[in-house]
Amino acid sequence: MKLTRLVLSLVLALLAASPATATVPSTASSVGYTCNGVTTAYPAPFRFYAAGDLVVAKTETATGAVTPLVITTDYSVAGAGVVSGGTVNLVAGSRCGSGFTLSIKRTVTLTQGTSFRSVGVTSQGVEQAADRAIMAAQQIVRDQDARDDTQDAALALGAVGGSSTFVTSTGSSTARTLAARFADQVNVKDFGAAGDGATDDTAAIQAAIAFAETYAGGAGVYFPPGFYKISSTLRVRGNYIRLYGPTNVGDGDAAHKIGAVISGTVGGMGALVLVQADSGVIYGSQVDHLHLRTDGAGVDPIGISYFDASEIYASDLRLGQGLATGLKINGVGGAWIDRVVTTTTDAGIQITASGTVEFTATSYVWISGLNLWESSTAAILITGEAHDIHVSDSWIEHTPAGVLVRHDAGTTFSVEGLTVSDTTVFNGAATPYTNSRFFRATAASSADFVSVRNVLLRNCRNYALSATYNVELLDGTNAHASTAMRNVQIDGGQWYGASAAVLNMDASGYSAAFRGQIYALNDYQAGAAIPFAAGSGKYTRESRPVSELTNPAVSVFNAMGTDRGDNSATLVVGADAPTQWWATVLGANRTVTCSTTGAANGDNFRVVRTGLGAFTLDVCGLKTIPNSTAAFVDVAYDGSAWRLTGYGAL
Repeated sequence: MKLTRLVLSLVLALLAASPATATVPSTASSVGYTCNGVTTAYPAPFRFYAAGDLVVAKTETATGAVTPLVITTDYSVAGAGVVSGGTVNLVAGSRCGSGFTLSIKRTVTLTQGTSFRSVGVTSQGVEQAADRAIMAAQQIVRDQDARDDTQDAALALGAVGGSSTFVTSTGSSTARTLAARFADQVNVKDFGAAGDGATDDTAAIQAAIAFAETYAGGAGVYFPPGFYKISSTLRVRGNYIRLYGPTNVGDGDAAHKIGAVISGTVGGMGALVLVQADSGVIYGSQVDHLHLRTDGAGVDPIGISYFDASEIYASDLRLGQGLATGLKINGVGGAWIDRVVTTTTDAGIQITASGTVEFTATSYVWISGLNLWESSTAAILITGEAHDIHVSDSWIEHTPAGVLVRHDAGTTFSVEGLTVSDTTVFNGAATPYTNSRFFRATAASSADFVSVRNVLLRNCRNYALSATYNVELLDGTNAHASTAMRNVQIDGGQWYGASAAVLNMDASGYSAAFRGQIYALNDYQAGAAIPFAAGSGKYTRESRPVSELTNPAVSVFNAMGTDRGDNSATLVVGADAPTQWWATVLGANRTVTCSTTGAANGDNFRVVRTGLGAFTLDVCGLKTIPNSTAAFVDVAYDGSAWRLTGYGAL
């Protein structure tokens, strides 16, 4: 602006020596008209020397779209050089219709086109040079003023004309108002939220959510870095509403401003965020990049509670300090939960179906990247009907149970399909929770029951301090015990710390299988191998060559008994481990008898001989391992008799 004013001052000083009669009598250099579709002649009430000095364009009022007009093609010019100005005449095919405005601007080249040394100094030449200088000065001032107006509008949208100022993004082709641009993102601070850690922001945040819900296809509600205190539950009622903060999930304190925190301040809130429609199913809720917590003792709410919901997404969340439960998933069909860090007083994630109308079960839930520290009940607590639950790639530390199916009194439900893979539950020397479990399912009483079927624990790790078992299924006093828990499979992994067995099932009707390469020790630093199974359930194992074992004494793919020595033996399903081992040199021909007592279709044994000697080992009358031969024999029960299923040399 200073340069503009200086140029104009110099030009005016030059003109002070000019004749008294003004040759550029108007300070105007542009004019605008509202079109009506009829008028074709538009005055240009300022002097211009050539038709090419005029720039003509029409603008659509509704969109701000500008269309430049082309001289001769769209218009002609009369009155070039006339002191009072001239006229722009639109051709018939280029008339300016209703809903448009027409602008005429004088735009001269900002150069000196006359060389007085070459043509000599004449009064007319000086006058025209001075005229063009003043025209250039007016043009510079006009354009700078226009830029100032645009900047002022951008800084203060509430000012006159601010919300209707059109801008075009670099590289784009469509102009939009600044108000429309800012409305693309619903920002809680635009609705009065302070995020200063002192102001109660409940009403402001709820107003932002309510506004987002007016969009038919849903909208996002953004929380800039800050600490947002709330005194009552935030309710999301609309479909496809996203609550999200900045990429960095920090503490959001006033000093650092690196994240967005929502903090509950009073007791009895129930949940910080409740996702529930007024009626029917709520779809597409998404919450990400936020930190939810409480501010003081005695609050203990749920972080986010979902009720009768479908297609929910929760990711990149930090849930902690005073929350009873991080996420409660109640009657949900389809949930994706990823990269959640939580420290809660009860459970990290609760899965249930209680009081819901639209969904009688919670189904199709994928949980990955869970990082839990210090929950007094379980990392994942299942207390209601649940189908197809998948947990993977998670680290869980200091909790009584990684996954707990808790059957409360007065309820009856089933868990059908539960997969936990590549997940660690760690309770080391510093844990306050001794005798913990990786997975536990238990009924509250003999009057009610829970059914747990089709459970797969794949490639998991459990470090348990002073535990009896790693996995436990208990419902033995229940009338439904014979069918309640079936098809539990442990596939590979490392199981440390249990003193009695990896898996305990207390009813003969239960069934479980072991497969893959499994480590099972009674201590996770140094210890002895433990049995894979305890209790009265039925256990099977997948047939696999013993040569795949890295150390048969410790690293095993199924439950392996101790060395049978130089003895014959009778094998009973449920009482003897599926793998039996003769590691001592035989001093006579020995016999292995397979009993049909308690045997069911699919039960099997593997007999392994590594101790040599000049005597044979007969296996169930089906195959004899020759003298001085290291080999294995597999047998299986088909429902009526034991059958040979495989054998081979070691």
